[in-house]
Amino acid sequence: ADLVEIEPIEGAEILTLDMTDPDEAGRLRGMTGRSVDVVLSDMAPATTGNKYVDATRSMNLCQQAFEIANKHLLDNGSFVCKILQGDDFKTFTDSVKKMFSTFKIFKPQSSRKASMEIYLIGMGKR
Repeated sequence: ADLVEIEPIEGAEILTLDMTDPDEAGRLRGMTGRSVDVVLSDMAPATTGNKYVDATRSMNLCQQAFEIANKHLLDNGSFVCKILQGDDFKTFTDSVKKMFSTFKIFKPQSSRKASMEIYLIGMGKR
């Protein structure tokens, strides 16, 4: 799901919606009976310049993506999410670690060194 339209990807269902809008987020959460192999979240909030506010907004988006993964991800599935590190980072990563047999943190070389932006990768849903 994203706010910006992207090119189609063969074998993937792409939704364009705003996860901060309860009605639109409900559309995704309401996928009853649907299971997926991967939940990939590249969501990022509109930044304000306030690190605390930006990290909190990022955490909220990641928690929503994780909730969807928890509900719809098949056994042995994978979860990837972009997150801005903040106060609740360790608590969130501990939750992700518990759900997957393999857990990694990845910071792309393309990301600025001072950036708090990283990716959490969980593989092998238990």
